[in-house]
Amino acid sequence: MAHFAGRPSERLKVGTFHRAKGLEFKVVFLLGISAGAFPGERRHWQTEAEHEERRALEISQLFVAMTRARDGLFILCNEEPSEVLYEAIDYLEEVEA
Repeated sequence: MAHFAGRPSERLKVGTFHRAKGLEFKVVFLLGISAGAFPGERRHWQTEAEHEERRALEISQLFVAMTRARDGLFILCNEEPSEVLYEAIDYLEEVEA
């Protein structure tokens, strides 16, 4: 996505939440949004306040990434989805694969 200008293309674009900010895509896949994996665990060197700030940032970035999808949003997880997704459940349609 380093050179993506926002114009339609048949190419697959892979990038981070940060790189997608302000852009729109026909379909978006978000991987690894599983319970216990997202948001990240508290690091041993983080204070509780630092962890909560980092957690809030990760959640905010996830919701921004979710809004990049125009026609389809696929959130992939192992077993159970992250508890964060339950905050957005009213806006999502669950499909089990």
